[in-house]
Amino acid sequence: MPPSSNSSERNRKNWLEWTVFVVSGLFVLSTAGFLAKQALFEKESPPKMEIRLGEVIRSAWEWEVPVTVTNRGNEVASDVQIEVQAESQEGIKIATFTVPYLPKKATRHGSVSFQGDEPVFHFTGRVAGYSRP
Repeated sequence: MPPSSNSSERNRKNWLEWTVFVVSGLFVLSTAGFLAKQALFEKESPPKMEIRLGEVIRSAWEWEVPVTVTNRGNEVASDVQIEVQAESQEGIKIATFTVPYLPKKATRHGSVSFQGDEPVFHFTGRVAGYSRP
């Protein structure tokens, strides 16, 4: 028995189905291309930390120093230990904090505080250490 014209009309895709099919295919192909490009052309490099100290906030008995740490490398870093030094007439004070996980090409924010009301002349920051997971 030959197929009826009704069943052939039901099996044909309409414009919306074709649009969804094409857009989905483009997403899949572009994702696969992006991943292949990263795998073939992006070189692995160790974590490369960059520290920036923000504008110091002064309160009655405390100095708060905002800190931004960026991983410019192509590997993940964990347990990143940040050390900030405050130099004043009374000597050098050190405050630290830890960033538990810092992905490649990522930035994290934190802050440290120093107690005291003496004038501070200079703040410096550095990465004291990290580990590779």
